[in-house]
Amino acid sequence: MSVNRTCPQCTALFETNETHRLFCDADCRHVYMRDHRHDCYYCDEPAESIDHIWPQSIGHGLGDQVPACMECNGILLACHPTSHILRMKELHAKLAKKYKKYLAMQRWTDEELAELGPGLRGSLEADILTKRRVERRLAFLWERIKEVVNAQDQLELGTEVEDYKPSPRKCLDNNA
Repeated sequence: MSVNRTCPQCTALFETNETHRLFCDADCRHVYMRDHRHDCYYCDEPAESIDHIWPQSIGHGLGDQVPACMECNGILLACHPTSHILRMKELHAKLAKKYKKYLAMQRWTDEELAELGPGLRGSLEADILTKRRVERRLAFLWERIKEVVNAQDQLELGTEVEDYKPSPRKCLDNNA
């Protein structure tokens, strides 16, 4: 089955029948890895590892690789969906599930935080920073999914991008 993809490096649209191919050619892959080796392809956090688009754990070490943070790479290690899009959607859902406590936190105003003692305030401020970081990571990942999907015109399950808006609740409900 042939699919259209957009190269993450040069943004060229190309057609491939290789499920593990992400870049249009080896030069783009090398330039991307050189320029983005410090940024996780999935969430934009600092990258400390390399993710194989087609997982080595199922016997395939071939194909493109992207920089990944340890958390995204660890989650994707045991993830074997049949496409790159489904892998990213699975990652989105698992991150949302892992951080559901933070995503469900109420909003605190500066005035409310100021009324608290220093210990509780410090703990809440750390949780608020974690929540913002997770929201940013999930938003970045969803934008990455939309980029890949737009190259293929619609999601593999037949859902238009505009019709499918992920939310932490939706992801949690689907994976409960």
